[in-house]
Amino acid sequence: MPVDLTVDAAKFLTDFGETITYRPDGGKPRRITAIVERQDAEAEPAAGRTRQPGISIVVQNDCLAGISADEIDIGTDKVELALRVGGEQAQRALGEIISQDEGILTLRVR
Repeated sequence: MPVDLTVDAAKFLTDFGETITYRPDGGKPRRITAIVERQDAEAEPAAGRTRQPGISIVVQNDCLAGISADEIDIGTDKVELALRVGGEQAQRALGEIISQDEGILTLRVR
């Protein structure tokens, strides 16, 4: 039986996610559960820039349990997460909404 993420988003994230901190610009930080997708660093970074891994997060589309698409401020809101599995936490800005539905929000992290 397929999973309906509009209904089962919380269970899906609890089963497969990790805890990160959402830091809305001008708001109170909150701990949420996210699936963190870490990709390899860019093959050829722009001139003068360091290579960083690409990161996207999948969170519940909810203003209490995750991040609501209505509340997000791209470019100024931040998340605090480990850039590598088991690594130290770092703050990164939210770059763009990749996809969204009633249950799940997928965001690129800069």
